[in-house]
Amino acid sequence: MASAPLKLHQRCRVRNLGLGEVLFVGQTAFAPGLWIGVRLDERLGKNDGCVQGKRYFEADANFGVFVRSSQIDLDFEQGSEQKALRSTPISKRVGSPQVPRTESHIGKLSTPIYRANAGGSSSVGRVRGDEINARRAVYAKADSSPSVQTGRALANVQRVRDVKSGLLTQKQAIESRIETQAASRTPFDTPSKRSPLRKNSSTSSSLSNLSKVSNSNPSIPPKSARAVASEVESPPAISSSADIQSSVVVSQDNRGVSTEDSTDRTASTSINELVNKLTQQLHEARQLHSNASQKADQESKAATELRHALEVQHEDRQQLQKANTELQSLRETLESLRDSHESRLEELNEALEMAALDREMAEAKAENLEQELQVAKETVEELRTEIEVRREYASHDNSSEPHSSALEQAQLEQQNARLKEALVRMRDAAHESESALKKELSELRAEASIAHDLRDQYNTLQAKYHQTEQVVKELQSQAELAQSTEDIIEQLSERNSALETRLDELLAEVRDLDLLRTVNDELEETHLEAESQLQRELSEKDELITKLRMQLTSQQSQVADYDTTIERFRTLVRDQAQELQQLRTRSISDSIETKPAPEGRQSVPSSEPYSNAASNMSLKPSSKSLRDTQIVMLRQLEATQAQRHLDLVKHYLPADFWTVDEPAIAVLLILDRIAGLSKIFQHALNSSQDIEERFLSHSLDESLLQTCFLRHALAHLTALAEQGSAALFTAPAELFVAQGKHLTMLTASEQSLRQLIDLQVGGAFNESDCLEVCRKLVPQLEQVSSGLQACESSLDLLAKETGSALLAAYDLDTVLTGAGLAQVQLERIAENNIDTTDAQKHLQTLGSVARQARVPAHNMIRLLASLHETNETVNIESVPELPALGQLSSILASNVAKLASKLCEMAQSVFVEASAVSSSISLSEISESIQAMVQDAENLAHSLESLHMAIADPSNAIPIDDPSPMTARALIIYKATQHDQDVHAELASLAGQNDELRRSLQQKTEALDAAGVKIDRLSFQLDKSRSAAADAHELRNEVETLRQTLNQSSQQQLTSTPMHATASLKSDELSRAIRTLRIENQYLRARDYFVTLASLPPLHSASKQPPKQHNEWSSLAEKARSLTTSPEVVQLGKSSTRAIVQYQAQCRAICQVSDRVAQLI
Repeated sequence: MASAPLKLHQRCRVRNLGLGEVLFVGQTAFAPGLWIGVRLDERLGKNDGCVQGKRYFEADANFGVFVRSSQIDLDFEQGSEQKALRSTPISKRVGSPQVPRTESHIGKLSTPIYRANAGGSSSVGRVRGDEINARRAVYAKADSSPSVQTGRALANVQRVRDVKSGLLTQKQAIESRIETQAASRTPFDTPSKRSPLRKNSSTSSSLSNLSKVSNSNPSIPPKSARAVASEVESPPAISSSADIQSSVVVSQDNRGVSTEDSTDRTASTSINELVNKLTQQLHEARQLHSNASQKADQESKAATELRHALEVQHEDRQQLQKANTELQSLRETLESLRDSHESRLEELNEALEMAALDREMAEAKAENLEQELQVAKETVEELRTEIEVRREYASHDNSSEPHSSALEQAQLEQQNARLKEALVRMRDAAHESESALKKELSELRAEASIAHDLRDQYNTLQAKYHQTEQVVKELQSQAELAQSTEDIIEQLSERNSALETRLDELLAEVRDLDLLRTVNDELEETHLEAESQLQRELSEKDELITKLRMQLTSQQSQVADYDTTIERFRTLVRDQAQELQQLRTRSISDSIETKPAPEGRQSVPSSEPYSNAASNMSLKPSSKSLRDTQIVMLRQLEATQAQRHLDLVKHYLPADFWTVDEPAIAVLLILDRIAGLSKIFQHALNSSQDIEERFLSHSLDESLLQTCFLRHALAHLTALAEQGSAALFTAPAELFVAQGKHLTMLTASEQSLRQLIDLQVGGAFNESDCLEVCRKLVPQLEQVSSGLQACESSLDLLAKETGSALLAAYDLDTVLTGAGLAQVQLERIAENNIDTTDAQKHLQTLGSVARQARVPAHNMIRLLASLHETNETVNIESVPELPALGQLSSILASNVAKLASKLCEMAQSVFVEASAVSSSISLSEISESIQAMVQDAENLAHSLESLHMAIADPSNAIPIDDPSPMTARALIIYKATQHDQDVHAELASLAGQNDELRRSLQQKTEALDAAGVKIDRLSFQLDKSRSAAADAHELRNEVETLRQTLNQSSQQQLTSTPMHATASLKSDELSRAIRTLRIENQYLRARDYFVTLASLPPLHSASKQPPKQHNEWSSLAEKARSLTTSPEVVQLGKSSTRAIVQYQAQCRAICQVSDRVAQLI
């Protein structure tokens, strides 16, 4: 945390990001508050100094970052800490990061050996001392001053990490330098001695001994530590005099440091002790060298074994090469076989295709031959029937042309013989083709079976080929693996050394993270406590603001009362002054004129003003009652004026509004009133209970849980009413009007809520009854909301989001209450020597999680309220989990409430029966269920945090601009009124048309009178039609004669010869043609008469002939005309049977017509 004022181009450290330079300090456009722009030394930033298109400073990509001032550390250099340490006495510097070293005159007399050793290993002691002193400084500050700020501790931890990273780099350099020196000095030097494993084992012990020395005497300066390190790392060939000389130098340095507090005697004793310790460490170093020689011998043995293994691998590699050559030859043979089989298979496939084609052609040819055979058979049958007919004709007429019939018969016999021969040839050809096709088919089947066998053989060979290829690949991979064995061993050794160093780093990081975790836990606890305290203070301030507002309104009303009273007094004083002046003038005039008694003069002016004042004072009421009566009178005046205004406006509105739209508007207002009444009820319950305070004080009971359920039910009512109101306010016009059917039900619901508020005000309030009433009202409002599910709008979305957040907040209060009540019951159970530690621990976790989750829930409610004030809401795509959040929280609250009730029953049973075994079993189950509830609560808290962040993001806000259905309904009503005006205009036009129709009807009646004259004229023409009926009677007679001739012809058609039939047919045709001409002549004569009849208007008298029969007459006449006039074609060239059939069909048609005519007659 920055403890000094920030300046531009100042070096600083950013928490978790490293060092950088300050380039910007001030306000930004992307977020409110003070921001610091830093250019980092490493690529760990988030931008280049430009955010949302606005540049604040110049930096490379991912080198710039914007942070708060709490994340900046300016005291990161160790020089500032040295200044702070110098200002403190020496006795308080134990464990400081650096101890100031004073120059000693003995240090100048050091030998060259000491100087060489000290210069070669100076970095080890300095770095190790810096790390130890830094860690001691951190723990010393944490222990000595518990009220130190957490930011300072985090800065110390960061400095420890920096020191540790520098230590590791210097340590690696020193290890490499020591190893090279030891390798050059040791007499036994093997090739495997340079492995990283040996380096770690040889140097780690010396460094550990060095760290022991540094820790054993923290007052030794860095210079003496470097001398000790040089003595430890020196070879065993150095004499003891050099050791003693180095120890003397160390003791001199030590004495130079402690000259302020000790004498020469104490310095000598400390020197002796240090010499003893150094000799012991030298002995340990020699033992380490002997151990290193033993390890070198072991590594040489391992090298010989490795060489033997490499020789074995070389032999295996030669065998693998032989196997590869054999496999290559086998692969070539397989490829040749595969090529030959593929060529053979292609030939067989081509042959098979040709055979199939030949088969298809043969089948088509056989079908053609069968068709020709069938045609020949049919011709033979026809010829046989014709021969039989001719024989019959010949038998009837033996006398006429005997020579011609015999000749025809001979010709027919010859033709039959030729046909038989052709038939036999066709049959033989068909048999031959069929046998050839069968033979080809058998050959093709045999070739197909051979091809199938070859294909199976090819598949088996191909599978074997793939198997051999896999074997070759495996052998090659084994050979490559054997070749890379040596490289793998070297890589593994290097990796092992790297992992060991990484392990050391991780252990140090784990220790640092443990420290950070403790700091984080402390921060979280303080943050939660501060947040809960701020939440309580905020609620208290809200209540105080409401009270102050009420007091302000009351005081304003009192001031108004006082002003009116003062004004009245002023008017009264003015009136009295005027009356006094009048009385004085009057008394002076009276004294001059009449000189009355002095007592009477004084009584006149003094009696009236006081009497008026007394009357005015007696009429003035008290200020409080006057204020109340004035408020009531003003409200009554506003109500009467609103009602009067509505009554006056009612006359200007159309009737459709009062019959259709007014119930829907009443439903909308009732929903708003239900939401307002529920909020009033909730406010009364919230002001009477503080759940979090009672949870912390462990003063919870079941009545508070019942209150939480009642608050949840009221919140559910509020959410449903607001959602229904929002959906109805933005619904389409048709759906808006249809919701007027819920008016009666919602009116009863409003009355029930008002009764509950009256009971609460009157003191006869019962929470269980109120909860039952609220639960009964919820289905009614859900019924209204279900009818408006299709009306999705931004206003409806805001109502859903606010309702879900409010329900989640109340559910968390219920969870907190249930957890506290369950904890109280567990404490009661624990009094009977039953272990409830796990359950209580899980309940405490559940309570803390619920307390944490309450904060984002209340923040969400405030953010949504502020968005509603600015006519905005949150986009549902950014908060998809918010509408379903209330259901998840309700499930969790119900589970916790059930758990609390179950624990109450268990506590009662334990108190009565004292059954510890069953209670312990059920407590284990309860502990598991509480653990599951804790998981659900953590998921709910995480969801609330993410939703709170999404709602707080201003980019997710969308405006509320949904249209209102009232405008659409007004347009519909306006169009309906316009339509009524159009209907009136249309009625007027129809009335004019009616008058015109009356006039036309009068004209038609006159024309009807004129038509009566025409009817008389038509009576004469009717007589002519009767004569036409007589002609029809004659036609019927002719039909009878035709029937008789038809019967005669049907009897004679079998006995007559073809020539006679032809002659009779021709005579009949002539007679029928004559009759047809006669009928046509009559029809042409009567056509003009029919045209005249058709032009006349229809008569009102009934027709003498039924219309149905008339229609049948006309149809029969048309049919008879077509039969008589159409030529009767008889095909005599083919066969006599067909001609006879045609003639019989025509005769039957004529008979049907004649029968129908006879029926009609």
